Amino acid sequence: MPLEELEKKLYRPEEPKRPLEPSYRKFRPVVEEPTTEEEKAAKEWLEEAKKPPVFTPKQKKISKIFFIIFILLALGGGAAFYFLRQPFLTEQVVFTLTGPSEVRVGEKVVFTVNYKNNTPVVLSGAELVFSYPAGVVLIGGPAVEPGKSGAISYSLGNIG
Repeated sequence: MPLEELEKKLYRPEEPKRPLEPSYRKFRPVVEEPTTEEEKAAKEWLEEAKKPPVFTPKQKKISKIFFIIFILLALGGGAAFYFLRQPFLTEQVVFTLTGPSEVRVGEKVVFTVNYKNNTPVVLSGAELVFSYPAGVVLIGGPAVEPGKSGAISYSLGNIG
């Protein structure tokens, strides 16, 4: 049997040939509208979950780079502070007070104070305070009342 005869039997002449519809169009799922509040909320959550992420991959990469740069700068600043700071060591400031160890009543006494700063840090606003016992009379200064002690303060300025 030739093909033309077979086509005549299968297809009626009044029926025009039409293209076939793809199968995925035939079976469309029925979308039901949510009825309860929970279903509405669940639908909203699902729609929100389908949205693209807040940051694009390029933005994530850039933010990671900035975070790494920030951490490196913080570590560098901490290392610079730790290694480049100039610590003040009291052992490196030399202070000597020379004078007699014993003094008799009525005897004039002279004390010599020597100081030197061997640290790289400038001592600003340095002050020397000399405290003396009760009953001491200073030459060219006020007398100390009996039973009270006193002190003299000298400003040394900046010691560097």
